[in-house]
Amino acid sequence: MTFNIRKTIKASSEAILALIKTLSRYEQLEDEATAQIDNVINTLFYGHPKVFASLLKIEGQIASFASYLYNYFTFLCKHSIHIEDIYVYEELRPRSISK
Repeated sequence: MTFNIRKTIKASSEAILALIKTLSRYEQLEDEATAQIDNVINTLFYGHPKVFASLLKIEGQIASFASYLYNYFTFLCKHSIHIEDIYVYEELRPRSISK
């Protein structure tokens, strides 16, 4: 099995939106998922983004995404990453790619 994890690029915006909508259905929160393609593009790719996303491809097929942001712990003077969401398409979960 070949896989590739990479930061998203603007050309992946439609795929990201599809994953967001699929995640909202899975979480039974479709009414709260009001994101549109322009929201994805504006928040991930313009100006100084505050949130980021990565895609996992297995054998060239998008299988998963993760959205994340950076934190800073003042008392420790250390950065960290907060993972907001990870979603793996249900049909690909039996392949144990989330391990």
